Amino acid sequence: MRTNLLQYPETTLFGKTVAKKLFYDQLDVSAKMKQRFVNDIEEIVWLYKLAPTTLNVQKGEKVSEIEIMLCPLKDVDCPVDVFKFISQKIPHHIVFILQYGESYRLLIQYGQDSFVSPWCKQEELSLKIEGQTLDRIYDSFVGQLTGIGNRDSESLQEIIRLKKEIKKLSEKIETMQRQIRREPQLNRQMEMNSEARAMKQQLQELKKQLEDKI
Repeated sequence: MRTNLLQYPETTLFGKTVAKKLFYDQLDVSAKMKQRFVNDIEEIVWLYKLAPTTLNVQKGEKVSEIEIMLCPLKDVDCPVDVFKFISQKIPHHIVFILQYGESYRLLIQYGQDSFVSPWCKQEELSLKIEGQTLDRIYDSFVGQLTGIGNRDSESLQEIIRLKKEIKKLSEKIETMQRQIRREPQLNRQMEMNSEARAMKQQLQELKKQLEDKI
């Protein structure tokens, strides 16, 4: 039995090693993805199983079971695409505990987005079980990892969408401003400045929407 890293109820502990070979032999895996499993991940341990049979919670409308997997890494810079691949291939929702040496971090896939917590020591590792259904527990996990907090699924999705749009538009404005500084023609500079002002106005509107949600 593996260490109860998250201090969850004993009934949720599973502690079984899953052979990496099962993933890249039985699933449709590219040669590049197979190398991720071989070169970057030491092992995969199915550490916890959160389900109505292991917790006093109800099955959700979208989430019927949550698996929490411990993945000691060979490389601290292991790309997240391998964990996204696992999440897409397994029918249950998954939270990954990544370990490198004495440091740990959490990774969760939410839709097409991957969210990762900062590296921390084992005693600082935390992911609280909050909610009476597995839907609410999973949303709570996402809220904890993103810093958004405990929200219902609809609010959580909207806040994540707004944050992504704000990030994307901010980067677009920065690129535009660099182009303006390099543009030799005054007329074109003026056109680009006008476009940048419109984008800045849109950015402020998005930030206001986000403030209202938070």
